[in-house]
Amino acid sequence: MFRELVPSGDANSRDTHVSLNSESAPARVVIADAELLLGGHFQKAGADLIITGKDGHKVVVSGYFNFDKTPDLVTAQGAGLSGHVVERLSVYPGRIPHAAFQRQAQLMSQAVDALMFMVKQLRGGTTIEKIREANDRLQFAEGEADKVMLALLKDLYHGPFEAKELVVLQELYEMVEQAVDRCRNAGNVVVQIVLKHS
Repeated sequence: MFRELVPSGDANSRDTHVSLNSESAPARVVIADAELLLGGHFQKAGADLIITGKDGHKVVVSGYFNFDKTPDLVTAQGAGLSGHVVERLSVYPGRIPHAAFQRQAQLMSQAVDALMFMVKQLRGGTTIEKIREANDRLQFAEGEADKVMLALLKDLYHGPFEAKELVVLQELYEMVEQAVDRCRNAGNVVVQIVLKHS
């Protein structure tokens, strides 16, 4: 089940409110503002999730933490954060280096775009050349994500971080990088399907 973000409140408000007061948890909640989702500050306030952007704009997702399985947050293009990542971000009191996540988010978005193209091509019939071209983009994004991950870990290990910050940030970096790895794995499956049926 998908839940689209439907703003409420007056047009001049800098806050967007979304209510998830239902009996069954949605699998995903779509956040229209990708920059807010991938670069905002997450805060847990009771059962609500508050995402605050650099410009002060807030999205309040009422009842977000009321479910056994926390819903994923995704952009309209498909990039997003799993419920597990959102849970960790919302309770982490330390500083999240958003600039570090920006490059990872860009690469994750590239990987998702390439994979979506491949799956759509698979459904409509395609040529191996189109699939290989998209797979090359996907492999490039995954390789770059590995390099970015190593650079982030190097900065983390040599930076002024406390032990608990180091552990939390390392886990978050690895979770984002694993998402790109999963896109690569799914892309490899699509290539095998096309090769088998060509």
